[in-house]
Amino acid sequence: METLVTLSAIVLMIVLVNGQKIEYGDPCMRNQDCLHIEGAVCTNDRKCRCEAETILNTNGTKCLAAAKKIRDECVDIAQCTTTFEHSACIDNMCQCEPDYHYENAMTRCFLNKALDDECANDYECYQAENYMNDSPTRPLKCEANKCTCADNYVRDNKECINSGKFIACGIPINDPFCDGVGL
Repeated sequence: METLVTLSAIVLMIVLVNGQKIEYGDPCMRNQDCLHIEGAVCTNDRKCRCEAETILNTNGTKCLAAAKKIRDECVDIAQCTTTFEHSACIDNMCQCEPDYHYENAMTRCFLNKALDDECANDYECYQAENYMNDSPTRPLKCEANKCTCADNYVRDNKECINSGKFIACGIPINDPFCDGVGL
């Protein structure tokens, strides 16, 4: 019991300096001054902060590993948004927010621009259905500042489809009618 009381007094002394709790980013003298924030340290410039490559969680209680790449594991949105603007922690994984997509070459999330939307670069144009960010061919491209169907893709209402999947009659190639089986 005496040990518990002594330990409680020490913790209280650490958290309170001149009667005030040291907040994240406040001046400190040693690591113990920052113990109330899990993983925080007293840095060389005498500030209570998270160590390199970690970030303070949204409720300010602990330091967590910052995401290095999209799809890294997460438990808090701060882990994602520190590295990737317009990202979120969805299903414990850093992902782009809804209506945004990730571009590997640019290492960031971009607002989705659909067919006929204004654009400045190919990577802005995005079609969600049957589309992989890592795909070497993309169904959309930016041409004359407008998202249009890329080469080898044709317009089908509001999306672009691979022209190799359709034959002259405009019916999918695996359709029994066009294969001659359904006649």
